[in-house]
Amino acid sequence: MPSPDEHLRVARRNRKLLDDGLVAADERWAVVIAFYTALHYVERLAAREGRHHNSHDHRTLWLSRHPDHHVIYDAYRDLKAASMTARYKSLGSFAKEYPGNAVEKTLISKHLVAIEQYCESIFPAP
Repeated sequence: MPSPDEHLRVARRNRKLLDDGLVAADERWAVVIAFYTALHYVERLAAREGRHHNSHDHRTLWLSRHPDHHVIYDAYRDLKAASMTARYKSLGSFAKEYPGNAVEKTLISKHLVAIEQYCESIFPAP
């Protein structure tokens, strides 16, 4: 089972890809990377409790029912849905669902940032 610190390293590495211009280069892959960044933050929370999830469904269910962490569930769910759209729907469908700067403005600057800030509030600063 990966440690909380291992999940943090992966989350930060993924975030760096977003910050280094991936959104401008390819919004679809930016959404996928944003979701996997969020996933590692959620798994960091789970690892802190001695848990590890082997599927998206188990992780999503755990987060939705957690007495504390459910506060980030909606943001996580929206990133997951956007990632699925980016990976499995046509280019036109993705553009219709996430027009203009929706990827940066909503999915990353709102949802991903909310997850990052929540998770950082749980762990003491090094």
